Formats: sequence, structure tokens, C-alpha cells
Amino acid sequence: MKRGTLLLSGALAALALVLSACGGDSSGEGGGDAVTSFNVEGKEFAFVADSWRVAANQDVTITFNNIGPLEHDWSVLSSTISGDDEVAEDLVIFKVARVSGGSSTGTFNLPPGTYQVVCTVPGHFVAGMEGTLHVVDG
Repeated sequence: MKRGTLLLSGALAALALVLSACGGDSSGEGGGDAVTSFNVEGKEFAFVADSWRVAANQDVTITFNNIGPLEHDWSVLSSTISGDDEVAEDLVIFKVARVSGGSSTGTFNLPPGTYQVVCTVPGHFVAGMEGTLHVVDG
């Protein structure tokens, strides 16, 4: 085999191994398999993906990466609020600690359902920093 073909074959084999170890969409985004760990990026004033799909009744670990210069968090609410409302802390059932230009990790365990996710820094939710967390069986 030529050297280039051998290198390409090795790279493809390594990629296949990594993908099979993930067991599906490891980002937790949208309609892929429900995951138990995922990464989220936040910036001014949005989450880079705004929909995530995670496993119900299992510990789920999130790493929140703030890629913007302002402070942000990723908070799951117990009920849905409108874009005109500020976020009441008593609605927050899980929050990844606020971080400015870095990362924060947390673990949650929720029953099946659809949850609203927002940034609770004053003014950020109103500016559009929200998403949807789909917690599903299996």
C-alpha cells in the first residue's frame, strides 16, 4: 500500500472508532440519540445550539463553554416563561454556574419532559438567550 493510502486508512479507522464509542449524537442536539453528557456553547446573546436531547432519569453531565466575553449561565426552568419576563430564581431547577470566558460543568437528573433553558443573567433571556431541553426515555 502507498504511504498516503495507509495514512488515510488509519485516519478513517480511528474516526470510526471514535464515532462508535460516542453511541450517537454526543452533542445532545435536536433529534439524535438521548445522551448522558454533552457540551453547550454560549455567546452574546444566544446558545450556539438551542435544542438538546438527553436521557431521562439518569445522571447527565453538561459542560457549558462561554465563548463570549460577558458572563453567562445555562439554567433549566421548572415552567416556561415568556420573553417579556425576567427569570425568577425559584423557577430554576438546575443551573451550570455563571462563567465569563471559560467553562463550567454540572450534572443533573430529570424526569421525561420538555424544559425551557435560559441564561439567568439579568437581560440575557429577554435578549433571546434561551433554548429547549428534551428529556426522553431511552
